[in-house]
Amino acid sequence: MGEPRRLPAGDAFAIQSTRRGSNQPRLGSDIFILTLTTRRSFSLNLSAILRKGAEFLALASIFVLAPAPAFSQSKPGEVPLHSHPEQYGDGWECDRGYRPSGGDCVAVKIPENAFLNAWGTSWRCQRGFQQDGGACVAINLPAHGYLDSAARNGWICERGYRAKAGKCVSVVVPENAHATYDVYGSGWACNRGYREGDGVCKKVIVPEHAYLDSASYGPGWQCRRGYRREGNGCLAVDVPAHAFLTSSGDEWKCERGFQKSKSSCVKIELPVNAHLDYSGNDWGCNRGYELKGQQCKFADANG
Repeated sequence: MGEPRRLPAGDAFAIQSTRRGSNQPRLGSDIFILTLTTRRSFSLNLSAILRKGAEFLALASIFVLAPAPAFSQSKPGEVPLHSHPEQYGDGWECDRGYRPSGGDCVAVKIPENAFLNAWGTSWRCQRGFQQDGGACVAINLPAHGYLDSAARNGWICERGYRAKAGKCVSVVVPENAHATYDVYGSGWACNRGYREGDGVCKKVIVPEHAYLDSASYGPGWQCRRGYRREGNGCLAVDVPAHAFLTSSGDEWKCERGFQKSKSSCVKIELPVNAHLDYSGNDWGCNRGYELKGQQCKFADANG
């Protein structure tokens, strides 16, 4: 095989083809040698068996111009160390005590006085300690306080005490009151039958036909069923004939087929081609009829 012909310095490359035992090239069985020559005298020899010279030139241009593929740290489908296949799907997940990082599984660094969380991918502080950055520091528990992980500082005061400047101070409970567990507010509440006023607990005066109410608003009492509130007392509800007490017990409503008229219930007189409505205390015209005055007339499409 002869030496490849080199082009002048300004040419990009030169192609020379030969055939074993002959000076004449022939497609299909020829061996082509591509020599790329640059101004810095670097050369690249690429040989291949091709059927057509045109296909060879196209393939050579791909090798010369195409960039080299980039590969990640882990091959596709490769499971990293300290991991296992997912229960569902084709992926993977890190073993307990490891967490994913950049396609790998790295060990979870557990600080002193901490333990792995339920998922095994992070850590939590032990009881009596609180997270501070990447460490677990001891909680400074004051007298009359107890640990509570839901609290911001990790503790809350016992009943009858309130947090103040990192301590638990005693709550002053007035007469006829009791201490509460509420974190906010006064820390005490009045006993049943008393209402707070001006920082003390005042007795609730319950009128006749009424009972104590546990609501935090209002007078502290409610009228019994069949009575309605009137000023500071309870008056009986006068239920007329063909009526009944409502669910609230302090008002009445007419029975079905009757209509309220001032303080009584009068029977509803249905005109022809009419019916009682959903409330039972009024009426409407049947389908195909329309109201004209106090009668239901056939609805004429032509007016």
